[in-house]
Amino acid sequence: MMGYRFLQCFMFLRVQTLLLGNSLLTGNSISPQNRTLGNNQRILSDILNQESLLRFSMIQKMQIFTMDIIEIKRNNNLLMSKLDTLTKEQAAANKRNSVLEKENEKLSQQVSAIQEEVITLNNTEKNWKIYSGTHDGEITDLQNIYGDLRKDIGQIKQSLTDMNQRLDSWNTSNMHFLSDQEKELDNIHSKFNTVLRRVGRLDYKIKDRGEFRNSSQNLNETGHPVFYEELDSQWDVSISKDGVRLVNGASWMEGRVEIYKNGQWGTICNDNWNTEDASVVCKMMGFPYGKPKVFGHYGIYMRPMVMENVLCHGSELSIRDCPHSTPSSCPSSQTAGVICINYPPVQLTGGRSETEGRVEVYVGNQWGTVCDEGWDDIDAQVVCRILGFEDYYAAAFGGGYFGRGNGPIFLSNLTCNGTESDIMTCSLNSTINLGDVCGHENDAGVSCFPIRLVNGRDKTEGRVEIFRNNEWGTVCDDGWDDEDAGVVCRSLRLPSSNAVHRSSAYFGKGNGQIWLDNVNCVGIEDDIMNCSHGGIGNHNCSHGKDAGVSCLPIRLVGGHDKTEGRVEVFINNEWGTICDDEWDNQDAQVVCRHLGFSGYTGVVRSSATFGQGTGSIWLDNVRCGGGENNILKCRHSGVGTNDCHHSEDAGVRCVPVRLMGGSSGREGRVEVYINNQWSTVSDTNWDQNEAQVVCESLGYSGYNAVARRSAYFGEGSGDILLDKVQCTGKERDLLACRHGDVNKSSSSHSNDAGVSCLSIRLVGGRNLMEGRVEVFMRNTWGTICDTDWSNQDAKVVCSTLGYGRLTPVAHHASHFGKGSGQIWLDNVDCHGNDTDILNCRHRGVGVHNCQHSKDAGVSCVPIRLAGGSFNDSGRLEVYMEGEWGTIYNRNWNDIDTAVICSSLGYSENSGSILNISLFGQGNGRIWLKKVDCIISEEDVIGCLQKSDLHNFSHDNDIAITCGPGQIRLMNGRNDYEGRVEVFINNEWGTVCDDVWDSKHARVVCRSLGLPSGNAVARNGSYFGIGGGKFWLDNVICIGSEVHLLNCGHNGIGIHNCGTSEQAGVICR
Repeated sequence: MMGYRFLQCFMFLRVQTLLLGNSLLTGNSISPQNRTLGNNQRILSDILNQESLLRFSMIQKMQIFTMDIIEIKRNNNLLMSKLDTLTKEQAAANKRNSVLEKENEKLSQQVSAIQEEVITLNNTEKNWKIYSGTHDGEITDLQNIYGDLRKDIGQIKQSLTDMNQRLDSWNTSNMHFLSDQEKELDNIHSKFNTVLRRVGRLDYKIKDRGEFRNSSQNLNETGHPVFYEELDSQWDVSISKDGVRLVNGASWMEGRVEIYKNGQWGTICNDNWNTEDASVVCKMMGFPYGKPKVFGHYGIYMRPMVMENVLCHGSELSIRDCPHSTPSSCPSSQTAGVICINYPPVQLTGGRSETEGRVEVYVGNQWGTVCDEGWDDIDAQVVCRILGFEDYYAAAFGGGYFGRGNGPIFLSNLTCNGTESDIMTCSLNSTINLGDVCGHENDAGVSCFPIRLVNGRDKTEGRVEIFRNNEWGTVCDDGWDDEDAGVVCRSLRLPSSNAVHRSSAYFGKGNGQIWLDNVNCVGIEDDIMNCSHGGIGNHNCSHGKDAGVSCLPIRLVGGHDKTEGRVEVFINNEWGTICDDEWDNQDAQVVCRHLGFSGYTGVVRSSATFGQGTGSIWLDNVRCGGGENNILKCRHSGVGTNDCHHSEDAGVRCVPVRLMGGSSGREGRVEVYINNQWSTVSDTNWDQNEAQVVCESLGYSGYNAVARRSAYFGEGSGDILLDKVQCTGKERDLLACRHGDVNKSSSSHSNDAGVSCLSIRLVGGRNLMEGRVEVFMRNTWGTICDTDWSNQDAKVVCSTLGYGRLTPVAHHASHFGKGSGQIWLDNVDCHGNDTDILNCRHRGVGVHNCQHSKDAGVSCVPIRLAGGSFNDSGRLEVYMEGEWGTIYNRNWNDIDTAVICSSLGYSENSGSILNISLFGQGNGRIWLKKVDCIISEEDVIGCLQKSDLHNFSHDNDIAITCGPGQIRLMNGRNDYEGRVEVFINNEWGTVCDDVWDSKHARVVCRSLGLPSGNAVARNGSYFGIGGGKFWLDNVICIGSEVHLLNCGHNGIGIHNCGTSEQAGVICR
């Protein structure tokens, strides 16, 4: 098209010229031959001038066209780079096939349109061949230029063909990529149209494009010209000195470097163009430093290249003095430029892009690094501002994060306030080579991120904001997940393997723009902008849906899920473990809080429960107060300081269960974390299995789990979301058990379930309330020796087990069978108000001189004798339905009394019924013995039933004594005779012989089941003197009583007798 228009205009001009010549030849003339010859010469001269002008115009046009082709090639190279990047990600985006097919059709249409334009360009080539055949001698140079153009067109065509083939195979592309490619193709299309229009403008006015404006020309003191170009309004001279000038800069301190040589201005090829070269140029202009700019940063213009491969040392006085070579084939697009500055240049090296890397400063004509001593984010912000990333988020890195530099270390202990525009103006303690005190392993680095985290507890978490169009904006949480969070963390060079996404403005609402929505990262991207999304600024969200992330420097590895595992922390760009020395639940609680499980219960795990880690052991002897939000803020031995192996790696479980209202962390009302709130649990179906699951999940594995009902630890508040829980006992936590719908239960808080995870248990008994006492110590169950074992000790055991209202009975001599394994305690001495048997005095853990034949036992009996002066006598009461009540004296006999006494730890043959008047009437419920029911120790209360209080009164409550049932005859010749001794208040004592006669002897023999009809009384310590107390004196019996205590007497322990007055009997 462009060649055709050019040829058409050119031929029209020649025809007009020939017609003019013919008209002159046929006109009137005084001297026809001479005039005709003169006119033809003038016409020929005009034609040649016009052809020269046209040829020059065409050369100028082709130069412009060549620049446009170069620009197109750059765009095409950028496009090809993008295509290569996207090809590598081909396997990662398998979700968008159907959309791709539709978009491929659009792209095919675009490619077809471009191919048509290529065909047009081929036709143009033919036209140019016609033109060149006619004017071989005049446009040889033009033909060479067009040959290059033809190659460029062929490359474009091949690139477009390759692109089309790749597009056909991209089954994993996405909408965002297609949109960008469509824009890129539109851009190419626009470039082609621009080229065609500019080449076709043959009416271009060369006379208005003079190279110099003479009125602006001047000569400086060296004789080199100083002037302004008028080639275009955008081309201007910034500064000029000694035949070197800066052109087309935004200010007078920058521009494309041009040198006046051989009577014309020329440019410098940017091969090897660096800070040293730029600084030499800027020193010529009066500035101390310079920063290099390359690849035609300040525009491309068809001037000759006069220097290439410039290698300045930095100390030269002129760029002309620097070693260099003569350009051979440097493209016009690779012109060198500079920015002149008054402070040392700063550069970042070793990073993924120009926005990050090791910080280096240019001092004394050489580059050097910065020591990371005192290096922080404020210092990093100054570096980012110097580099033109003023509004970006700046992060400081130390420890040679971006690799070790070389050469001098110029700066250390910088203290910037954040507003400086020159790092050298920051306060500092040390300058100039610090290699003796700071090595390159401590080189400082910086990342200037167009992404930041806002409003978190620290820089590892917060609301995600990105910088677009000179403005920070947020990201909508539609489709936001951990893969997206991981990409954000990776782009910020924060730990990404344990990244956690946060939704619903978790870190507060942002303001301004919402730049992204429907972000869908595969997880391998280094920048969130490379992920699929709905387009910049396209969203349907409010700031109430702002997305956030937590880039946690801590993770749990090797567990069943993300709530448990081996604890690993990220330090010095490496994951490492924590030693379990001093590792406890307070430390575990901090870990759970740090991981976002702030309401959960932290449960410690030790000895590499979740497997041994590898690499460094970063922390040891961790001691948290419990209130920290970060495990790294707890006290410890120092980073990397430990005396451990990975067999001691610490672990944690974060459990959505807690115990509230108990006296210790091992007991309380059970609450579960559901739907972001704590809820109590209804005690429907609540028993041992459910309690066992709770205790196991909270780390009390092996403990004695005791289910508590009826708000045992007090009523909770809020919703009751869990009801009808049914566990097998093997579940990992309570939520894994079968249960009713998670909803508000109709149950009341008076039915809140509870648990006690006890380090004590009763084994070998007939029920849960009796048995051999065992305690859990050093992860092993063991027994207690019965030396000094008493009811006071038994009371503590019963109270610990939740039977504090029942009557404690101590048992000796392996009453419930011999245990095995350890004997943990001996000589236990409790005071009754102790809350744990382990708090009582004892010889020491594992210290004893016993065998398991002396294992101690306990019975917690729902029976008591009330109202008496001693524990062995009183009003009989039973504990049923949560309260104490009396038993009505109906159908009650001595056998029933004997069973009760035996249950209370007295002799099996002891016990007798007493008059209620001795102990006073009871109150509360009255229970009746069922008719024909036989009371047994296994089921005392099973024979009782409720009474009607209107028909029964407390004036007939049963009263019994168990102590007097224990009578013995001592020091006789056989079992039928001896000194009379009675067991009262856990002690054997004697009876005084005052008024002692045969009636008393018959009562004693009858109570012992011995012959009593001819019983004989013996006085005056007839059977020798016994020890202990005189329990009875002045006993007065009728002779029909069933027990000696049924007879009258002075009172228990009241007497005026001596040792020679002890009573005895002979039963016959």
